[in-house]
Amino acid sequence: CESVYLLPEERREDSAIIIDCGYIATSVALVKGDGLVNLKSFAVGGGHISADLMECLHISFSDAEQLRKQIVLSVVPSEKDDYELSRDGKVIPIGMKDANEITSARLEMLGELIKKCITKDNEEMPNIPIYLTGGGISYIKGAKDVISNYLKTNIVLLVPKDVHLAKPHHSSLLGLCDMALSHEDETEAGLFKKLF
Repeated sequence: CESVYLLPEERREDSAIIIDCGYIATSVALVKGDGLVNLKSFAVGGGHISADLMECLHISFSDAEQLRKQIVLSVVPSEKDDYELSRDGKVIPIGMKDANEITSARLEMLGELIKKCITKDNEEMPNIPIYLTGGGISYIKGAKDVISNYLKTNIVLLVPKDVHLAKPHHSSLLGLCDMALSHEDETEAGLFKKLF
């Protein structure tokens, strides 16, 4: 559903890979045409980054969630750079370098799991388009680049076409709705033809 909704037909004629990283799980789909050639999933997502931040930095989970939304991996922080958490009207500084290293480590682990889903032992990454969607890591600035660098291939962020809903976390929902509505139209037309 997601690939048919998000990718134009000409991009689906050859194979493509869609990585849908959610909050607690990630799915890696190999698609071709209107079909699903292969689908693998594993239980690691954006929420695991929050859990790592909580555990390594000794902060609450709600603080870790707040911190995850601020992470910017596309800059090289100095020892003096901090993220700022708001708690009970106070500002709590968190070292940017530490937070970025924790986040990058989890993203590299995620990259390794994605690579295992796509390739067999010691194989190179296939030369086909790879897309990232879902709300798990798509909003972390630079996360896509960390995974791209780990996989040594380009990854493109994939979002729904509708401008008002062009958010990665809407991808699977809108794909499913689009497929259901398309299928409903076909079913009604078939029933209408049978009756008349």
